[in-house]
Amino acid sequence: TSRGTRSVTEGAFVGIMGPVAGTATGLACAGMYFGTQQPFWIALATLGFFLNLINLTPARPLDGGWIAPLFSPKLLLPGIALGVIVFHSNPFVWMLALMSVPSSIYAWRHGHESPYYRASRRDRWLFGTAYIGLIAFLASALFVSSTLLRARLGGSGHVRHSMLRLRA
Repeated sequence: TSRGTRSVTEGAFVGIMGPVAGTATGLACAGMYFGTQQPFWIALATLGFFLNLINLTPARPLDGGWIAPLFSPKLLLPGIALGVIVFHSNPFVWMLALMSVPSSIYAWRHGHESPYYRASRRDRWLFGTAYIGLIAFLASALFVSSTLLRARLGGSGHVRHSMLRLRA
């Protein structure tokens, strides 16, 4: 594989640790916000939670694309479709989708016969629980941090008003 992992379980471990570290960083930024009350920190936390949530989309080269094949290599193609549907207006997502199509088609066709994709039931449960739990946590953290950010900035009108003042 392009990550150099020897098994789908090893790939899933590497895949989940990036968003775990990113989530910890987002939590540290949220902690800095609560300590300083500076909106910069909650804005940074919100961005971190958002990016890590997107990164868990089950499409390579995103980290979720290294976790999803643990359950079935055939999840990669629907993962690409999901990413394109949700973020259809983002050209970066289209570029990622195009990059991941060849490996996803290979996994779809040959994943059942490749020793790389063999994983124990225990590993599937462990990583599945971690994957779903991390998605749920990030979605909740994103909601809370973005709500705090909007409240702190006084809604979008305040941001627009501040931008207009900067231009004047």
